[in-house]
Amino acid sequence: MELDVRGDLPMATARTLDATSVIGTDNPAQSEGPVFVVGVFRSGTSFFFSLLNKHPEIALLYEADIACFHPKLLGGRLKKDWFERVDFWNSSMHRHGISQPADLPPRPSPSEAALWLYKNYANGKGARIYGEKSPSYADCLEKLAGRFPNIRIIVLWRNPIDVCDSVCRAGKTSRFFRKRGMVSRILHHFELLQRDCDRLLAQGWPILQIDYESLVHNREETMRSVCEFLGVEFDSSMLSSANRDLSMVPDGVHHQQVRRSEHFVPSQREPTLSERTRRKIGRYQTRWAGKYPSLLLSRCFTDYQPEPPGVLELCVDRLVGWVLQAWDTVVRIIYYLLPVSWLRVYRKRLVKVSGKLAEEHS
Repeated sequence: MELDVRGDLPMATARTLDATSVIGTDNPAQSEGPVFVVGVFRSGTSFFFSLLNKHPEIALLYEADIACFHPKLLGGRLKKDWFERVDFWNSSMHRHGISQPADLPPRPSPSEAALWLYKNYANGKGARIYGEKSPSYADCLEKLAGRFPNIRIIVLWRNPIDVCDSVCRAGKTSRFFRKRGMVSRILHHFELLQRDCDRLLAQGWPILQIDYESLVHNREETMRSVCEFLGVEFDSSMLSSANRDLSMVPDGVHHQQVRRSEHFVPSQREPTLSERTRRKIGRYQTRWAGKYPSLLLSRCFTDYQPEPPGVLELCVDRLVGWVLQAWDTVVRIIYYLLPVSWLRVYRKRLVKVSGKLAEEHS
């Protein structure tokens, strides 16, 4: 089956594949480390996460981002009030019903804090597979592997055109996705995720690659591959979108599709991307097909491919991507250093603004 990327332009297309995977040389079933589900923003990771957590032996956190919250330049230990600060960052403790830990050092390392959160949440559900789903790790996958020696990674790839189209739609109601340069940011994340994935696979890390279209159209085969990768028995409840626990997913119009009983196929909707943007994405698809031919994303694009981006375009997009990534780090530092009382005031104002946007687009 072939999904048209829309428009009259000759463009690479995304094919529906079998649940093809690339797995590292280590035996993932014997690993006891955390599991991370990673993909660039708007890649369908939330939908995939909701299916995974239906398995009785799997309990992943939803975008706690604890492993990347603490900037490395501020030292190897968290502040004593790290728990409250992380909750201010993205309400992850409140969303998951996690209480202040009493069996951790006053100032744990980021990896110690993350493992405690993962295991605490999994133990509360009687599950043995713990970890996290977050697109925030798409630009630092290799660093993440360095912090967790027994890590297992599942990467979800999705057609970059559909990703950017979804980002534009989400920007109508979300402050984050409405930021300038989001297309460059997404392309930058694709670039970094492929680079790190390629490097980690070459080093033998256990990585499973999943194609979003296979998840939609060949769900049983895909989920069976995931269960085999994680070393658990396949559970047929993972095939249905009904009765999913989405209590930890934040409110927001851009999360409404995840809450529906079945996920929609993006190509069925009217496109929002301009011709210029689609051409840019096509050039990057050509670049990735040549640079990372062994990765699953590159194998999804097999038809006509335009010329790759030129040196100037590549440099400009890369500069924009790094600047936006650096700004994300600055924001985390602010959350980490500002008095908690100031953060409370900011959070209240942010909630009001988000509520107004949701009312305008409801």
